[in-house]
Amino acid sequence: MKTVALLTDFGLSDEFVGVMKGVLFSSCDYVRVVDITHGIEPFNIKGAAILLYSSYNFFPEDTIFVVVVDPGVGTERKPIVLFKDKRIFIGPDNGVFSLIMGENTEVYTIEVKINGKISPTFHGRDIFIRAAISYIKNKNIKGERLYEPVKIKMAEDRGGYVMGEIVHFDSFGNALTDIQSEGYKGSIEFRDMKLNILSTFGDVKNGEILSYVGSRGFYELGINQGNFKEKFNASIGEPVIYRR
Repeated sequence: MKTVALLTDFGLSDEFVGVMKGVLFSSCDYVRVVDITHGIEPFNIKGAAILLYSSYNFFPEDTIFVVVVDPGVGTERKPIVLFKDKRIFIGPDNGVFSLIMGENTEVYTIEVKINGKISPTFHGRDIFIRAAISYIKNKNIKGERLYEPVKIKMAEDRGGYVMGEIVHFDSFGNALTDIQSEGYKGSIEFRDMKLNILSTFGDVKNGEILSYVGSRGFYELGINQGNFKEKFNASIGEPVIYRR
């Protein structure tokens, strides 16, 4: 039984996720579907890239990841398929796969014969999930080999410090940054605050602020039993500095 893992910015208030699953099950009643998340902030490619990177290794080999965070839907950006660590990734060539690319990654454009009209605003339904179906049915979906897929810029190492930003808020209001952890040394700076890096929320009192190494392997900012995003009216893109 194949596993299809979905990651989108669609949310759950509309029919988009359900329709994608309907298309999948109409052709493949022998798959299992896992929703990684549909709560990516709209158009947040970098946040999606980090959540995908921190998730995919926990899935079995031969999992098919369909990633639809696609503000350029309907434009000339390419639909692509990646092969990495015996797993398959399907989605747009917009940088959302930046962190999983490496020497052992093969990237191709997608070539799938689609019957019917393709919506210029819903490639998740009309291209990406149908590419997954074709792959499940042992059909070749590889087009041209891509040697320079789009990659997004992550935090910048400037020697004594790393310049990054907030890229995602979880459901507790904790702020995920794009700065990969170097352990518990150094400090994190946000606005006028400078915070030592701790290991867990219980290291501070209820209501106190902390920086810590999150389970994804990136530095995060939070409040013990509080909501960092709400308290500081924080937003995606705000600068964060890691001082070594």
